[in-house]
Amino acid sequence: MCHDVEKIVRVNRSLAGLRFGAYTRAGAARIDRRAKRPQRRSRQPSGSERSPHRVLGADGRPGPDPGSADRTVRHHPARHCRHLPLGRSHAAGVHTGSEADGQDIYLLDGTPATNSFFDSALTVGQSFTDSAAGVTISTVSADNTGAWVQVTVGSQPCTHANPSVSVSPGQSQWLRSGTKFTYSVTITNNESSGCSTGTFNLQGAVPGGWVASYSTSSLSLAPGASATASFYVTSPAGTPDGMYNVNAAAVNGLNSSYGSSATAAYSIVSVLGVTASTSASTYSRTQKASATAVVSAGGFAVSGAAVTFTMTKSDGSVVTQTAITASNGTAIFTYSFNKRKDPLGTYQVKAVSSANGLTGQGTTSFLVNK
Repeated sequence: MCHDVEKIVRVNRSLAGLRFGAYTRAGAARIDRRAKRPQRRSRQPSGSERSPHRVLGADGRPGPDPGSADRTVRHHPARHCRHLPLGRSHAAGVHTGSEADGQDIYLLDGTPATNSFFDSALTVGQSFTDSAAGVTISTVSADNTGAWVQVTVGSQPCTHANPSVSVSPGQSQWLRSGTKFTYSVTITNNESSGCSTGTFNLQGAVPGGWVASYSTSSLSLAPGASATASFYVTSPAGTPDGMYNVNAAAVNGLNSSYGSSATAAYSIVSVLGVTASTSASTYSRTQKASATAVVSAGGFAVSGAAVTFTMTKSDGSVVTQTAITASNGTAIFTYSFNKRKDPLGTYQVKAVSSANGLTGQGTTSFLVNK
């Protein structure tokens, strides 16, 4: 009697995904030239068809019931027994399978060293090894009541790699000197799955006299995992306005030759830059006057900043308007003259802006001559 292990979905956690998939593809390639099984359909067994067999894990101990989520082993004693010659009546045949296509089933040639396909099943004591995938399948025991099949997964090689480092935001908002700013630094362990959990020491590089620290000194990451730490940077009071680079780095604690870094900008602005101008130097009282304020910080346009325009007429009377800067940092003030009430002479316009705790102002003037 033969026992076909038609599909092993997961023998243990380490067989899930590509490792076992790579093995089944390798097995199918060996069989494809000779014995693809036509018209074989894969189906879920009913309760009466569920196999009483167990599958041994890599440690040699029995795993959970085959009906559990960890594995599925199907037992079809009557199938493919015609392929077994005399003396091989108790053996385990292994098939590849696809959940997406019930027709895509191949019988693994468990003895590729022979020229015959009729000895493809594994008798007790026989093993099939895929050295590329590091997987070995062995029949531990088989009789009229069932079979025990052990699947062993070899250790995977460890390939070291530099971690990935990213800093967010890439540029701080504009800050006064002496301000403590917090960045988020994300580290990703890029080493292969065969490596153990790595510890990455966090480092920072800032201009002289500045202070940098982390919320934690190191991060422990399994291969492929990521984690984030806070990176605190403080500039000295009185530092000139400008854009300064700060650097965050992560270095493998066991091998310092593997490390990476990322750079962000720290922007210091002590005052808003505000320039004011008018659309003309001279107006008549039949025209409309227009003044524009441009707000910037550290050389960059500031959007969403409030600008208060105060126009003082030649007789000392005052007109006030408030506007918000657009994406290009501009805000516009307009005024329609009253020929009977507005005096001739020089008019002064002051634009005052404030944003993020900073202020700035600019002035301009124009003449009303008739």
